[in-house]
Amino acid sequence: MAKYCTNCGNRMEDSHNVCSNCGTPFQNPNNPLANQNYYQNQNPYNYYPYFNQPVYPVIEEIGYGWIVLGFFFPIVGWITWGVWSKSRPKTALYSGIAGIIGFILGCILYMGNYVAA
Repeated sequence: MAKYCTNCGNRMEDSHNVCSNCGTPFQNPNNPLANQNYYQNQNPYNYYPYFNQPVYPVIEEIGYGWIVLGFFFPIVGWITWGVWSKSRPKTALYSGIAGIIGFILGCILYMGNYVAA
């Protein structure tokens, strides 16, 4: 004999103790455990307490010291770009760019001294 949910009217299988549509427990007079209100006004299929939390953006402060260090020592700028590209993307990007600029200016100054001599 098929049973029907008292809350939404959905047809339930005989072996089910909870409605698959709304989550209301089936009131069975022969089973005292089925008469307890397990969910207490919560739909167990739509209630995800850890997934519906608000997400706040992470505000990254740029590490200007790493950018200056990357300018004067380009290898440091390139290493910080490679290591921090996921965790601190702004600092990594600017430090890598400063490393490129520092390397190019260092080459220009070196070539300028070489040609002038």
